[in-house]
Amino acid sequence: MENEQQNTGTEQAANEEKVYLQADIDALQATWNEERATLQRQLTESRDKLKQRTLEHTFHAKAAGKGIADPAGLMKLINLSAITYDENDEPQGLDEILDAFTAAAGVVTPQKPISIGGPSNPPDNTEKTKQQLLEQAAEKARRTGRTEDRAAFSALRQKLFGGN
Repeated sequence: MENEQQNTGTEQAANEEKVYLQADIDALQATWNEERATLQRQLTESRDKLKQRTLEHTFHAKAAGKGIADPAGLMKLINLSAITYDENDEPQGLDEILDAFTAAAGVVTPQKPISIGGPSNPPDNTEKTKQQLLEQAAEKARRTGRTEDRAAFSALRQKLFGGN
């Protein structure tokens, strides 16, 4: 019996609606407004950081593409406050800034990289002409006298000059 009274008492408390006073509503609304302002500020800060990182990344990529050796050092020297952003928060105007810098500084695009491990004085033209290939195959066929070499010479002559 006692359990039934406790159950009905709990059920009644659960079924009763809580009545809020205007002071309670104002306090809840003030708390909500504070939390909303904090979240808005955090969102704005996050967007600004993302824009800055996107600007840095895009600047480095475009500067390296234009042959600038030290994009990080150049970024410290250039005033990037004039950069605008499109609707996707992509920086606009970097190409113009970099073109102006490269024109003013006379930056030359770097030459092809030096190969490491290759010969120090490689031959200029390693491709042989048709005549040179044919002479080389004929010499090998005469020198060795093997049937495979004669067949290779004949096939090469057929391929290059169409027979004879």
